[in-house]
Amino acid sequence: MQAKLLYVIITHLGDLKPSRADLAFTKRVETASLMFGIELVDHLIIAGNNYKSIYAKKDGDN
Repeated sequence: MQAKLLYVIITHLGDLKPSRADLAFTKRVETASLMFGIELVDHLIIAGNNYKSIYAKKDGDN
């Protein structure tokens, strides 16, 4: 069985707010992964002991 799911994890220094570059990168990865039949499940930003899901806006807060 081959993996069909993908998570993207990026570390930030203190700020959990996704940058424009983060959002653009997420969109490019999502578009590319769909071409191969892979679902981008989430893009997480980690800063210290905290994290934020970029996709939480789609499905509710984490």
